[in-house]
Amino acid sequence: MTRDIRDRLMEFISGDIPGVNEDDVEIKRIALNMDQIDEYGPPPNPAKETDSRFAGYMELYGEESWELDALEPRILVELIRDEIRPLIDEELWQARRKLTAAGQATLQGVRDNYTEIIDYLTNRNLIPEPELVEDEDEDAE
Repeated sequence: MTRDIRDRLMEFISGDIPGVNEDDVEIKRIALNMDQIDEYGPPPNPAKETDSRFAGYMELYGEESWELDALEPRILVELIRDEIRPLIDEELWQARRKLTAAGQATLQGVRDNYTEIIDYLTNRNLIPEPELVEDEDEDAE
């Protein structure tokens, strides 16, 4: 799966980000590993014998396999957060959170006062007068 993710990621970014190659991209597998299987005990599945990698897999892990999505969502979130948190610039993160909260408050204010805002802008000729469109359902009656 890790190799497949790398291949797909490179396929998506190769045309979008000039000069980026595989050496510039690090894929870090954070789940699902054998320690996590032992710790969380997700239900096993039979390994796919039709997979070309089956013989090597069976030699290492046996006949059972485990699906990442068998872990509870809260566990997945926890595993991801534990890996990402050390990479975050906390000061920058908090500044961005404040900026986001301020933007959300502004949008809520616009939503709460939409009619008054439209009236204000219309009365000062900053936007054209809204056109009323009759509801098609009313014509059908």
